[in-house]
Amino acid sequence: MSEILPENSVAPSPQDPAELGLAAYKAGKPDSDNPYPLESREHTDWQTGWEMAMMCYASGNQA
Repeated sequence: MSEILPENSVAPSPQDPAELGLAAYKAGKPDSDNPYPLESREHTDWQTGWEMAMMCYASGNQA
């Protein structure tokens, strides 16, 4: 069954920078491994994914 998304939302693709940032954190990579140019939107999205993973999965924050 497909996921129902709110109006005007887009499902993340496997290459979504935020998803890649989350995966990088879970793989133990530092945030300095961000592959996107500093001034790009993708850089910010990757960083956001990495930081959200850090907040969710860092020691003491796991459910």
